[in-house]
Amino acid sequence: MRRLTAFLFCLVLSAFSGFSAHAVEGGFRSPDEFMLWLENYAGHPEPERISAAFGSIQRTALVRVSPDFVPVLGGFFAATFRQHPERVEDWVAAMERDLNADSAPVFLQTLLLAGSPEAGKVVARQPEPFQNPRVLPLLVSKSFAELTPEEGENAILVWWGAFLANGDAPPIQRIIAALHGFSGDARLSAGRSAALRKAFQLLENFAPKFPRVRVICENALRATNDPQIAEALQKALKIADRNSATMPAP
Repeated sequence: MRRLTAFLFCLVLSAFSGFSAHAVEGGFRSPDEFMLWLENYAGHPEPERISAAFGSIQRTALVRVSPDFVPVLGGFFAATFRQHPERVEDWVAAMERDLNADSAPVFLQTLLLAGSPEAGKVVARQPEPFQNPRVLPLLVSKSFAELTPEEGENAILVWWGAFLANGDAPPIQRIIAALHGFSGDARLSAGRSAALRKAFQLLENFAPKFPRVRVICENALRATNDPQIAEALQKALKIADRNSATMPAP
């Protein structure tokens, strides 16, 4: 339950618990099962289940729980595209066949982040019910290479999704870089301020859950010359320590 509480507090991602986490044919039976697979993917990659995972978005109601899932899942799927370019054509074809009102924005976000030249045409050729007005204006409209904290908290969510895909340091390092201005720099733009708040919230909540995140944060703290980033990391790790003390053993 602590795992789900962290997701609820940090991303407002899930309010569900109590489902076992084994696969069923065609995808995932519940939000909790999907989340368990997603947060363990980097350690146990299953690229053969990517199409089934995409097809489960509506069944598990993730986007309806929170629009925050759109950039998280977009970052995750786009990062898997980069890991497996030989599979992208088949994945894209399967995803487009399986679109619905919940998954269409995730598909578009994935293509935008992956830098696909087809991204701009995707929404236009979908039936009107798939053009979710609640979600589409919130999409990050840049590729991974162009994305900066000026995009706001969605940039942080995208980088978190990418970390879930591969466990590599660069996405977390970009989240850490967004902490510049932590002491209350009035010169920050609204987007960057939102990114800073989300970055801090995410790191303090997930450093206890993901040892890899803690290690990256600790290494960054030793290496940084930015006093604002150092202050934010020190505070986030201190809170993470308190959270670790109350987290039950798996």
